[in-house]
Amino acid sequence: MPTTLAAHRFWEEEDPERRTQQRVHFLKNLAMFGGLLIAADDTGAAPSLLWRSRHAAHDLRRDAHLVHQSVRAGARPAAAAGRVRAKLPG
Repeated sequence: MPTTLAAHRFWEEEDPERRTQQRVHFLKNLAMFGGLLIAADDTGAAPSLLWRSRHAAHDLRRDAHLVHQSVRAGARPAAAAGRVRAKLPG
């Protein structure tokens, strides 16, 4: 875009034919830049990277919570068995 502004300064041209030519090139480059912006934003019906990263983080937090609960649930019977075993004569 900076090159377009520097190379096609149609507003400074005195000759009407060169002014028209420079304006055409300027607008063509501007249109291509706009198309690039649209193409960059179009995700093709797929979720955006921001949406996917937020949901991945949410899924990781949920999975970590489930693992935590599973470990705690398994630790309670093991601790109880350890206490019972400690009371048994050796």
